Amino acid sequence: QRMSPTAIKVTMEACRRHAAADCTIGDALRTEYRLSQRATLQQQPLSDFHEGVRAVLIDKDPSSAVWDPPSLQQVSSEAVEAYFAPLGPDHPRGELVLAD
Repeated sequence: QRMSPTAIKVTMEACRRHAAADCTIGDALRTEYRLSQRATLQQQPLSDFHEGVRAVLIDKDPSSAVWDPPSLQQVSSEAVEAYFAPLGPDHPRGELVLAD
């Protein structure tokens, strides 16, 4: 597998949410900010970002990635939903604030 099962499920959920008629550009930007923060600041098994970077940039072999969990079926809806939850008060950068 060349792609993280978790990232695939999170991406599909983001596409679904962003396609909603009531999703504004601000909503989409805030969501994407949360997703980027969670992907880059969390380690496995909460995020496969670092593993993907290792496989592609260090090993130069995307197929060497060891995803956790290893299959789409093993990625729980709770794990996907956690990416979309508001950032906690202890987050170093906090939530994205957009001008009205």
